[in-house]
Amino acid sequence: MSRSIWVFSIICTFSSLAIGQSRGASVFPSYIVENPQRYGEGIFSHIIQSDNYFRQGQFEEALNELDYALSQDPYFAEAYIKRAIVKFKIGRITEANADYQKARRINPYAGELYGFNGPLKRLSVLATNYEQWLSDGLYTSNEPYTSADSSGALGNIIDQKQRGDILGALFQINTLLEISRQADPVLFKVRGNILVLLDRHFDAINDYSTAITLDPDLKEAYFNRGIAKILTYNRADACYDIQASVDKGYEEGKEMLRYFCNF
Repeated sequence: MSRSIWVFSIICTFSSLAIGQSRGASVFPSYIVENPQRYGEGIFSHIIQSDNYFRQGQFEEALNELDYALSQDPYFAEAYIKRAIVKFKIGRITEANADYQKARRINPYAGELYGFNGPLKRLSVLATNYEQWLSDGLYTSNEPYTSADSSGALGNIIDQKQRGDILGALFQINTLLEISRQADPVLFKVRGNILVLLDRHFDAINDYSTAITLDPDLKEAYFNRGIAKILTYNRADACYDIQASVDKGYEEGKEMLRYFCNF
């Protein structure tokens, strides 16, 4: 008899706990799961769907997806930037600026990375050390091109890109790659940067990977490949690449790890 009472008590205890958890879930919904990678994938699924709606001109649906993402993580800067872009597109300028400022307070690089003020703003995020050396006349080529003025040609391409003629820069660097006597990792890295500006992120990843194959110590290529992977929502591999760039001496990568890989 006492044993039956003890068993009945145990059953009642677990039943009450289950009911309590069920009621708690209905009042206080929790979107966080134990696996942070799954948590991130849940947020990115809404952002990817928002991108699809945006491309189709379904702007209200795009906003709804971003609202869902922010309900999971109200400190997710990328979602605020995406929402700002949609609101700007449909003329809700004041709200767009408010979302942009909120994103900037959370992550000062989010606006530039996602091109809120135009694709050229991404140049402030990408690693462009070699390109700066070219502009300063510090890069010396091993003459891998048929043109004797190869470094000058690459410098012209970089100037063209920075002036905003991105398609023209892509045409010129494709030509330079075609006439090259040998593969130069810098050329592939620079073309990768141009492709990122054109939102051709998977093509950019391929170029950065080629640059890394040709020069495994090209730390800027690792970093920029990480940036391109962020833009394709492959956050785990992106952070791996950014960490690799830091390990190879790219100190600026530490800042990106702090803002994009703190999960």
